[in-house]
Amino acid sequence: MSRDDLLLTNMKIVTSVVNEVVAQSPDTVLMPVTNPLDAMAQRAFQVSGFPKQRVVGMPDILDTARFRTFLAMERLDVSVESIDAWVLGGHGDSMVPVVGSTIVGGQPISKLIPKGRLDAIVKRTQDGGAEIVNYLKTGSAYYAPSLPPSSRWSRPSSSTRSRLSLAPPTSKASTDRRTLRRSPGQAGSERRGRDHRVRPHRRRIGRPLQRSADAVRELVEVMDNANG
Repeated sequence: MSRDDLLLTNMKIVTSVVNEVVAQSPDTVLMPVTNPLDAMAQRAFQVSGFPKQRVVGMPDILDTARFRTFLAMERLDVSVESIDAWVLGGHGDSMVPVVGSTIVGGQPISKLIPKGRLDAIVKRTQDGGAEIVNYLKTGSAYYAPSLPPSSRWSRPSSSTRSRLSLAPPTSKASTDRRTLRRSPGQAGSERRGRDHRVRPHRRRIGRPLQRSADAVRELVEVMDNANG
C-alpha cells in the first residue's frame, strides 16, 4: 500500500489521537511519525491549534540520516558525522536530497563520488522506507524513525538538519502561510523561539522542491475537502 492510500484512514486516526493528547497534555510537543508524514503533521498542526514550535515532523532527521549513511557506505572512509548534508521536500518519492550542497571533509561530494553513483544513492534514499519494509516483510519500521528525532529534540544540536516548519508567506512553495514544509535548520531550536536557516543552491533544487511542495499540498487539499 502506498503512503497516499493511507491518507484518509490515517487522517481520522491522527485527528482522534491528537484531540485526546491535547486534552490530557496541553503543553506537550507533537512529533508525528504516521504516513503520509507531511500531510499527517499538517493535520496534527491544524487539529491541535498548537504554535509551530510544538508540531515537529520527523522525516527531516530520518531521511537525512539515510542519505548520509548511504554516502558514508561508498568507501569514503568517514563517519556519517563528517558528512554535511540534508534532505528537503516531502517524505516520499518527491523528497529532494541536496547533492549540490553536500560536503564531506570540506570537499563537495561530487568530487568524491561519480554522478551515476550519486543518482543511485538519491534514489535509494527516496525509497529507503520501502527497502526496510521489504526486509521486514510484515509489520512496520516505526521503531527506527521514533528514536532519532526524539533524542535530537531532548538534546538540541548545533548541527544543521532539516525539519518541518511553517513556510513563510513569501515562499513560492506555499500559497498558505499556515502550511508546514521541510526546511534546513537546527533541530531543537524551535523550543528556544529561534529559526535558523541556510540557503541551498536554489537553481538546482527549485523545481524539484516545488514539485514536492505541490504533492504535499494536494494531500492536504484532499483532507480539507473530506472535512467539508
